[in-house]
This record gives sequence, C-alpha cells and structure tokens, in this order.
Amino acid sequence: MIGNAIRFLVSQRALVVAVVVSVAIGGVMAYRQLIMDVFPDPSPALVQIYTEAHGLAPQEVEQLVSVPVEAAMFGLPRVERIRSTSTYGLSLVSVYFEEGTDIYWARQVLAPRLHEIEADLPPQAHEPFLGPIATGLGMVYMYFLEGEGRTTMELRTLQDWLIKYELKSVSEVSQVLTIGGDIQQFQVLVDPNALLRFDLTLSDLMERIQAGNRNAAAGFITRGPEEFIVRSIGLVETVDDLKNIVVAHRGGTPVYLSSLARVELLPAIARGAALANGEGEKVVGLVLKLFGSNTAGVIERLEERIEAVNASLPDGGEIVPVYNQAAFVQAC
Repeated sequence: MIGNAIRFLVSQRALVVAVVVSVAIGGVMAYRQLIMDVFPDPSPALVQIYTEAHGLAPQEVEQLVSVPVEAAMFGLPRVERIRSTSTYGLSLVSVYFEEGTDIYWARQVLAPRLHEIEADLPPQAHEPFLGPIATGLGMVYMYFLEGEGRTTMELRTLQDWLIKYELKSVSEVSQVLTIGGDIQQFQVLVDPNALLRFDLTLSDLMERIQAGNRNAAAGFITRGPEEFIVRSIGLVETVDDLKNIVVAHRGGTPVYLSSLARVELLPAIARGAALANGEGEKVVGLVLKLFGSNTAGVIERLEERIEAVNASLPDGGEIVPVYNQAAFVQAC
C-alpha cells in the first residue's frame, strides 16, 4: 500500500509541488500572525474602575467613593474578588474575574453598574470610568519629547492634544499615558479685598465664570433657500476672554473678572516628575498594547505612525524612543 502511495506521488509531481508550496505559504503566514512576547502574560481577567474626586483626602475617598463602587460590583457573575486603593483625589477599584473569563464580556457586564452608582457619589467625584484593556505587562513602548527652545509646558500640551491621539489611533494600542512636564492651566488668582469691595463671595465668582464660559444656541433664520444658524459664542479660548467675563453689575456698570483677580496661563501643581539621560525633566509617553495582541505587530505599526508624526511636528519637536519591547522579542 505504501508502494502504491509512492508511485502515485511520483506520477503526480505537479500536485505534490503545489501542496508543498501551499503548506510553506500557509506556514509563513501563520508565523507572521503568531503572537510573540518576551514572556507569557500570567495576568488575570481584571477590570479596573477609576474615579477622580478632586480635593478629597484618602480617608474620604475610601468612605465616599471606593466603598460605594465596590458595593455596586457585588453580585456580578464570575467575579472572584474585589480590591480597592484610595489615594488623594483618586479611587481605583479592581474587579477580578474567574480564570478564563473573556475580558470583553467582563467589561460589558460591569459597565451598566457604573451608571447606577453616580447618584451615590459626592459632588466632588467625577463619573467613574473603566481602565484600559491592558495588563501590567502591556507597556510595550516608551518615549520622551525633545523640543529645542520649548518649555515642558509646551511639550506637555503637544503630547496631550496631538501626539497622544495620533498614537492611540494605531490598531491594537489600548492607551497612551503621559508623565512629566507641566500641565497648562488658566489660573484665576483672586484678590480677597476686591471680593469684599464688590460684596461677592468665591462661590459667586465661580458661578459667574462657569456661566460666562459657554456657547448658547438661538435657533436658525431662513432666508430664501438658505438657513443660517444663530448662536452666541462664549467659550473661553484666551486669557483675555477670561478677564472680560462680567461677574457683577454695580450702579449700572459691569464688573469684569480682571477687576477682582489676576488671570494667568500657568502650570498646574506638579505631583511628580520624569527625568531622562541626566538632562532634567522630560515629557514621557507610555504606550500600552491591547490585551492579547501581537507585540511585534503593534510596535511595527506604532513606529510607522511615529515617523509620520515626527515629520509633522513643529520645528524642533521630536519623539525619541527610550524602550521598545519588540527588540527583546526579536532577540529571543
């Protein structure tokens, strides 16, 4: 029987060659799609819930935010345990699911519970949101920004409003985190004596600023075949816009914010820093890959996008790689 099989294969050389070539092509394609990492990821099926609560101490965050969020997670299917960490102004609740649970299914069953607990949170707490679909081993790329003649606040603004969104659009990139640099803020430095002079409180001032920082819709006007949208533009874009907000009227005369406070473009209070190469503070970006994705493939697409972004940055701006996990994968 073996002899008959050999004679058949010898007589069908073209078929044998075609099968061998097909198997080789299939093997190459399977190898290119193979998920490769430096080491296996033993991370459990974990969904993290973040809640910002500005101004609250860790004890208050624990009592008023972390505990209600934890309680809302009770009763979810396949939940193994729930842990929380409360720090100044931030609550982190980690929900661990049973081994083998699909992470997308876990996030889907958990998400509706977030809307149920909003009414139980204090006014200082923002809406809870889910963490990235990544693990503790998902940080695959790190870089910092260079910019000749640019301050760390300018580089941080460039990172937060341009570079981060460009890199997040890369397929299978879960999140881009930023550390270091100065976060740009409009800061209103109030004169207490001016408040007393105009009989205003700090709460009054905050309400007027919020009311003066918005656009208002006013319907539309039809003129023949055309329709014109009517709206009032009031969103603050510059320091002067803030200074010109009317906060009160005294004797028929408007009182502007500039009469009560100094308005400046300043960095937010820093609670950490990032240093690199002994050259002082840097703006650093951390790229997290999607859970279960191919590290080498993600970084290949990421580097292509970084090359395009570098070509479009203002003069002197550049993304400088620091850590690339694909180099370790290729060396294995």
